[in-house]
Amino acid sequence: MTTHYLGWVRLPEALALPVPHGKAVSFGRGSEADIAPRLLADPRSLRWDGNAAKTIGINAEYLGLSRRHLLVQARRDDWWIQVESQNMPVFRLTASGELLDVLNPGVNTATTAKPGELLVAGGYVLALGAVG
Repeated sequence: MTTHYLGWVRLPEALALPVPHGKAVSFGRGSEADIAPRLLADPRSLRWDGNAAKTIGINAEYLGLSRRHLLVQARRDDWWIQVESQNMPVFRLTASGELLDVLNPGVNTATTAKPGELLVAGGYVLALGAVG
């Protein structure tokens, strides 16, 4: 992960993203994604020493997040995850942040995950909630 990320920024309160049980939904930055929170699209999201970042012509949302980055499906006892991005991996972590798996486009594209695990997709860390 160190080749892609230097650190994490945590929101003071998690943003709930409801996923219907049994239906695969896509997460990404594009309009075709079922879940596209666009938290990093706000120009205030990237600041350096209290000043706005010099990113004219660059949208922070585009940094490392594909239009349809991954599919998630809540199943009876677990989550099914599939990377849709053509060039960016998805990292699966324990709740404490230890690396469990890396989903790479075209190689290792799908897995199952347990409730409580984390997925790192682009600039987002998704916490997988309870299912069932």
